[in-house]
Amino acid sequence: MIKADSSRMFLFSVVAMLQLLCLPTVSALSQCVSGATAFVPDFGTPGGTTPAYHIKIAPRPRSDKPKDFQNPRHNLQAQKELIRLIENSQDCRSLGDVIRNSNFLFHSNYAIKALVEKLVELKPRMGSRDISGLLNVLSKSRVPKSSKSVHDKLMSTLAELSLDKFHLFQARDISMMLNALARRNIDNQKVFNMAGDSAVEILDEFNPLDIAQMMNAFARMEHWHEAVFEHVAQTAIPILPGFSAQGIANTANAFAKSGQKHPDLFDEIAQTSISMIHNFNAQGLANTVNAFAKMEHNHTKLFDAVAEAALPLIDTFKPQELAITVNAFAKVGHVHPQLFEAVGKTAVPILGSFTTQNLANTVQAFSKNEHEDGALFHAVANIAIARLKEFNAQDVANTLNAFANAGHYHPALFEKTAEAAIPMMNTFNTQELANTAMSYAKVQHHHPDLFDQLAKASIKSMDQFNPHDVSNLATAYSLMGYAQPVLMDQMAKVSLPILKEFTNYQLAETALAYSAMADIHHSHFLLVAIDDEMERRFGPMNKS
Repeated sequence: MIKADSSRMFLFSVVAMLQLLCLPTVSALSQCVSGATAFVPDFGTPGGTTPAYHIKIAPRPRSDKPKDFQNPRHNLQAQKELIRLIENSQDCRSLGDVIRNSNFLFHSNYAIKALVEKLVELKPRMGSRDISGLLNVLSKSRVPKSSKSVHDKLMSTLAELSLDKFHLFQARDISMMLNALARRNIDNQKVFNMAGDSAVEILDEFNPLDIAQMMNAFARMEHWHEAVFEHVAQTAIPILPGFSAQGIANTANAFAKSGQKHPDLFDEIAQTSISMIHNFNAQGLANTVNAFAKMEHNHTKLFDAVAEAALPLIDTFKPQELAITVNAFAKVGHVHPQLFEAVGKTAVPILGSFTTQNLANTVQAFSKNEHEDGALFHAVANIAIARLKEFNAQDVANTLNAFANAGHYHPALFEKTAEAAIPMMNTFNTQELANTAMSYAKVQHHHPDLFDQLAKASIKSMDQFNPHDVSNLATAYSLMGYAQPVLMDQMAKVSLPILKEFTNYQLAETALAYSAMADIHHSHFLLVAIDDEMERRFGPMNKS
């Protein structure tokens, strides 16, 4: 009976991986290796062997191979030389050099086979730096789609070799390994968890680069190791001046994505960023303010510094960077007219390259910050009309809401958007339903069919409505004068148990809407309940 130790597990993983390969049937290639059979040494006995594992032979598509790899003669010679280099590698460092310098390793099944066999051979001698170093070079390899599953399995298998070696890992090994896995989007929860546990124990050995790379990896893979974030928040503060601009942006972004608030850390990040603001590129500036906005941390001096640094670089901002920058300023309510003016002028000529989400977020930001830019709104409207099939429910609701709140009424946009929204009404959430209705009401754009569908969709999801949704939807139907007694009665029933959660403004708006439509619903009990709630908050009212 075979003992299921780590060596065996690695062997079986390799065998399973090799069986995924589809070896070509070109007879000449058989000279490169000993046939189309995978032969793997047995770790159990020194020098031992295992029976040959046969692999099904099938032609491999050529469309994903490099152009210089199409020539059969070059193909054969190149593979022979690459396999020779792999087989002659004496240690992991030399093997890493071979991987790093090869442009087509994962385009050749025989080269992959030789690599796996070499890794199996070197496995007993692999140390922590060997594992992290190999993962680093593998993560940077050119990998065609046809080899992606093999490549990912190979990296994941290598990473798992670290599980019983983490006590030997140094800070650089941990950050390099996690960064490599994140770069290829390889999610191995066990490895990330154990790496995090080990990192906490030696965090004082991490330098700024190690911390930034590790936190970026955790964020990209959405692994929220609470102990890591907690300890890094304290450890990073005194060494922040040693971080690069990119490292600061990545660290701030990691904490923002985790949702773990550490105001002291963000205050220090702000101060350090200001002192080196001219080292930031467009992406760094955008990501930094985006992180602060997500954390609802409005550091006035930082936002001003970012705006001033962004102005001379504005032409280097990509569409997403433009969108998330103004969106961040709008979220925290930081007004900077010069920045918004520059973004508007830069964005208009390249709006065609914006995603629908970026289009929606950009006009939403200008609307929230009350920054008038007619040219931008007009251009976005025209592009949105042409690309409505690409819009999802959130894009639709946010775009309409931005135009309505900014007072930019574009009849064609509202008409065409209604036509596009009706078939996808079942994908709208309650906030999107309410905000869409309110947008049409604000600009008084009548579309009975749209409001009929909004009512039907709202009734189906009525149990999910909150005070904001109720007050907005009731107000919208009241302003438009559309009679929907079933909808109004359903909203009234949902509102009763949660009236205490309504803000004063929401109570007043809801009461006005139901009063205005008193002749078309049977929910007078809601008006009585609202009166009672208002008296509870403000005392008896004079109703004379």
